[in-house]
Amino acid sequence: MIGKVPDQGKSFRGVVNYLLFGKKDEPSPERVAWVETRNLLVTDPKKAATLMRLTAQKSKRVKTPVYHYVISWRHDEAPTDDIMRIVADTTCQDLGLDEHQMLYVAHRDTDHRHVHIVANRVHPDTGRAWKNSHDYRRIECSLRRQAEGMGMDYVPGRHNDPERFHGKSRAPANPERQRNRRLKQRDLPRFDEATRSKHRERLHQLVLGASSWADLDSQLASEGFAVLRKGQGLVLADASGTMKLSDLGRDIRLKGLEERFAGSFADHEEERKQQQAMQKALVPSRPKTVERQPEPPADKPAEVPPPGPKPKEPNQSAERFEALKDAGDKADMTYSLYNMGLASREQVKNAARELKQAREKLDEGRPLIEQLTRDMFKEKELEPEPRAEPSRQRRRDRGRGR
Repeated sequence: MIGKVPDQGKSFRGVVNYLLFGKKDEPSPERVAWVETRNLLVTDPKKAATLMRLTAQKSKRVKTPVYHYVISWRHDEAPTDDIMRIVADTTCQDLGLDEHQMLYVAHRDTDHRHVHIVANRVHPDTGRAWKNSHDYRRIECSLRRQAEGMGMDYVPGRHNDPERFHGKSRAPANPERQRNRRLKQRDLPRFDEATRSKHRERLHQLVLGASSWADLDSQLASEGFAVLRKGQGLVLADASGTMKLSDLGRDIRLKGLEERFAGSFADHEEERKQQQAMQKALVPSRPKTVERQPEPPADKPAEVPPPGPKPKEPNQSAERFEALKDAGDKADMTYSLYNMGLASREQVKNAARELKQAREKLDEGRPLIEQLTRDMFKEKELEPEPRAEPSRQRRRDRGRGR
């Protein structure tokens, strides 16, 4: 077993929608195996996300109430759903989240079973925020203890197995990733399923036919690919994206290649860096020529560069519309809780008042003519007063011509 803490999302709705439906351009709702909730009054995951957001509003200081981590098993292990639930509950208890609102989403779209845990850092009763300091250390130690008790394998780390890593330096930083961060560039994206299927058969044959790491490099280079280290595994990358080595099939793994090539990839990577450094040293460097800029004439004033573009002002209309949307969701949720007997009438009034204020703020940003037109249609039309019937004496006078 291994625990991972990915990049935390900004909202419960965004994280839950991604876990349920996948990416927007590649939806995959069939990957969900099962969903469960903890310390929530609802079982629907969408309503659970709304309820967690409303609970997080109890704390005004917490800016990131979402906490998300993953528990994964080996590809040759097949834990039951009950074991996955027990491990998730025990890990949350060791983290101190057993009284917080949580949502479990298990996936079956990979070779190894895994479950996602989305927790609300804000306590539903006290409103205090849970501290996530040293969370990965606590997750590692908890999973090792549970794996040993269940007879499963665990991934050794510096926190759950310090004896193994004692005296060893940490893994060197990835220079490519550091360069991308320095230049504010994103890492190469991962190929989608269609692109992976397109290259899978050809690359699978090249990897199986290679006799050494150097032979693998040359054969992949002929196809425009290169094998690179990423995390604890390898990826095959070209100029447009990457794909995992395990995407080629279950028969191709890093450990198996190292045994077949009789050498580790770390040693091959070091040799490759040395060869690149030697080739770079053999190429003579061209001297840099500094071009002298002509000085402007004395009688002609220097040109003043035009002013840069003005910074864009924040879109207040979008922010007000988002606030109106949140107020509407809160009002709907509060009314639903009121019908269930879980909210008071005063809370319903407060939610309606906040919704009205959000509508008024949105109306303030509209053009004046639109406001006047809308207010005109809002006013009730004045009905003409009923005309009084003439009296009998007046009808007689009209008949006599007076």
